[in-house]
Amino acid sequence: AVVSTQSTGECGFVFGAADTMINYSAISEHKQLTSLFKKYSTGGVMRLLESHRDEVQTIAKGGILIGSSKSCKNEMVLVRNNIISMQSHPDLSPKLMMDKIWPAIVEKGAVSEAKRDFYEQEMTNLHTIPCLQLIREFLKH
Repeated sequence: AVVSTQSTGECGFVFGAADTMINYSAISEHKQLTSLFKKYSTGGVMRLLESHRDEVQTIAKGGILIGSSKSCKNEMVLVRNNIISMQSHPDLSPKLMMDKIWPAIVEKGAVSEAKRDFYEQEMTNLHTIPCLQLIREFLKH
């Protein structure tokens, strides 16, 4: 895989939430994964938290692009049918992002403090719990 600095977002930094569109045609042969995304997404979309400056530009050989968002083309990748790589952060909560990450990126000048309300409102209607449930079920098989 090739990783480079993010080309979108404020100052090349992505922070907030993004809708990841699931590419069902790419995983049509992977029945379990297709079933899980249909179960845990909303109409093939998972709204997840993001906080990153770098992104995967080129997927490694054998990787399958399974999800893209406006801020990151290679948002979710399936590797060897048993690894899901995500650019997003289902491991974080909006509170954790605003309490821990927000002050650091404001201090570094990556985002403006004036946009705090915007980002807090953007981080709603998330698929954090469903995404973690999907990952748990995926890892069981």
